[in-house]
Amino acid sequence: MFHENTSADCLTTVTTSTEDGAFQTKGRNTRLLSPEEAERLAKDRVLVSDFKQLKLEKEAQKNWDLFYKRNSTNFFKDRHWTTREFQELKACREFADQKLTILEAGCGVGNCLFPLLEEDLNIFAYACDFSPRAVEYVKKNALYSTERCKVFQCDLTKDDLLENIPADSVDVVTLIFVLSAIHPDKMHLVLKNIYKILKPGKCVLFRDYGLYDHAMLRFKSGSKLGENFYVRQDGTRSYFFTTGDCQMFVYFICLLFLLLFMGGCLLDRQDFMELLLLYKLHVYSIMQQEQKFLNLLDFIQICCINEKEQSSVKVQ
Repeated sequence: MFHENTSADCLTTVTTSTEDGAFQTKGRNTRLLSPEEAERLAKDRVLVSDFKQLKLEKEAQKNWDLFYKRNSTNFFKDRHWTTREFQELKACREFADQKLTILEAGCGVGNCLFPLLEEDLNIFAYACDFSPRAVEYVKKNALYSTERCKVFQCDLTKDDLLENIPADSVDVVTLIFVLSAIHPDKMHLVLKNIYKILKPGKCVLFRDYGLYDHAMLRFKSGSKLGENFYVRQDGTRSYFFTTGDCQMFVYFICLLFLLLFMGGCLLDRQDFMELLLLYKLHVYSIMQQEQKFLNLLDFIQICCINEKEQSSVKVQ
């Protein structure tokens, strides 16, 4: 289940660049721009060249590694607000002292991981990050224990999580200020990756930058990569989410589980994975042509019709 948390994601929160939960502007609506801000954004239409954009994508890991080399463990504050903002960490338990298995996708240097492990002793955590240097900082932390957590380097857009985590074994996946650092064209690959290790019916907890965040308004001309997508001076990138983006993620997660169920009934695993790749293209072609659905039922109905067509082809 992909939770649209009422106080902890971009649907309800405009965050500051410090990622500190104490400085949140909360509300269901997108932040309103002043006339000056709206004019400045409207004028900022020139995009970074394709050549430089390809270079930034190719060097994304290097740029994050250099970020952690410069800042070590001192840039972000420890996130002691996680259990307060994400009540699902308690609500998803079937009984009070149930041991949870979580994955912190994009753990950085452990600013969320270690406060969570300290606060809740009944958690085993997997944690991964794009930056090898960040992973080493986690392992060197005095609170790190292999009995309570396993950390590894991973590019969530291409490295299979099943190499480090058993299938269908995780109760909660956190995506906290992670997807915004990934190219929008690759975000769906992260969702496809995490669904394989998530138990059916369990939680994905998402929090990230919202549209018109103050950090977005501070970007100077020449920083724009695409719609709501910018590059910082150090080469790291940031995307600013709309409610429509989050709705698309919900649709995609629901589709994955729908196909998982139907695939288990109708197809072997290899055929199912091939079908899933077809649907990845199908979903995004629909989302590009039709920017909205009447509701989730309409979306699933479309998927079921096409699922039936694809399945009949496979069976024949």
